[in-house]
Amino acid sequence: MSAPTPSHRLAVVTAAGRERRAFPRHSTRASARCRPAQLPLNPASWARVVDVSRTGVGLLTAVAFAAGDQVEIELSPPAATNDLVRAAEVCWVAPEPGGWYRLGCRWDRGLTFAELEAFI
Repeated sequence: MSAPTPSHRLAVVTAAGRERRAFPRHSTRASARCRPAQLPLNPASWARVVDVSRTGVGLLTAVAFAAGDQVEIELSPPAATNDLVRAAEVCWVAPEPGGWYRLGCRWDRGLTFAELEAFI
């Protein structure tokens, strides 16, 4: 099963049509592995990183996590640098064609600008 391109992008905008996020999302070619935070020894499942910001990450994965789940995400930057492991909460889940799921996750501790820079 190959990872599809997300069929939609969920934008958070105000009534006036402006983005309301404090930190913008950035497209990236990074990949990730994701697992439930309460099961750190379980194998992680592969995920495609759709976008990333200082406060969160959008993922495409074959695992049906639920909103409210606590997860551990290991991001692998496109350049050959160290992976970044960070805890996050799944804020929303949307099914995608082919058995995939689009996740919106909020970092427990935001990324620094230097950490974010490795992924954009």
